[in-house]
Amino acid sequence: MEQLNNIQKLAEMPTISPQGIASGAVRIKLSIGEFRSEKKDKAAAAQIARANGAKEKALTARKDILAECNEYHTLSKWIAKVPRKEFVAETVPFEDGGMRLVTTERLLSRILPTFGNYENEYWRMVDTFVDTYDFAVSEHLATLGGMYDRSLYPSKEVVRSKYKWNLVTHPIPTADHFVLDLESGAQDAIKQQYQQHFDHTIQAAVNDVWNRLRDNLSVLVRQLQPTGKTNARGEITYNPMHESVFSTVKSMIDLMRDFNLTNDVQMTNTADQLENALYGMNVDIIKDSIGLRKQKENELQSILDGLPSLDM
Repeated sequence: MEQLNNIQKLAEMPTISPQGIASGAVRIKLSIGEFRSEKKDKAAAAQIARANGAKEKALTARKDILAECNEYHTLSKWIAKVPRKEFVAETVPFEDGGMRLVTTERLLSRILPTFGNYENEYWRMVDTFVDTYDFAVSEHLATLGGMYDRSLYPSKEVVRSKYKWNLVTHPIPTADHFVLDLESGAQDAIKQQYQQHFDHTIQAAVNDVWNRLRDNLSVLVRQLQPTGKTNARGEITYNPMHESVFSTVKSMIDLMRDFNLTNDVQMTNTADQLENALYGMNVDIIKDSIGLRKQKENELQSILDGLPSLDM
């Protein structure tokens, strides 16, 4: 009976066509390998424990065996702040395991050209780091002192082998991919289960767009507001505006249009409202105008107040 009720509820839900989305989007995954310089130091942890009358299992000590290697840390920070961060910004989540969703138009016009350049920069920075690695290893004897352990440093060939760049795309599967050789009864059951899974996956992707919009708009609205303080002349002061925040909010216009996977009229209207509010605007125009700050704060707050509740 419970299974029958579940099937009836599923039949009443609006469904999303996997075939329709598969014709204009793909799954995509970015994998970037890197050498990790942070290592556990059990001896140091034991020494700290003894010095403080603590049990050794109560704490963990870590050390950076390349603490002063600028080439290594420049590469690591770049990986986190540029390709990884932008990949998340340009896509929406799709299932587990790091797989995400991107429209084919965005893939061809933005992802492939941009990340092709990033891959070239990645390998250039890897080569720079590996070329300096042996010297950095010897230099860190002075940096780490008694905590230096030469056995923690593999050869530069092994270090380089840790670096990998892989950007792969996969088609979006449909229920027919799984049921070609099954009996009709089993086909129906699997198609229903897959449709339910697909609906929830796509709705989660759309909700991610709404959440990103809400988070970024909230930050921009705060930056438009007064601080609640006055300066030495008794004038009201305002929060600083940051170009990165403003640009991110503007990028949400295209994101909403590209990833309106459920053809949500509200998302279409919200993208239009945001575009109208920010048309012709930039940080330099707004930041020194009290009137524009208040106007844009009101317009953006109105958009925020109209966003859907995602408590489902």
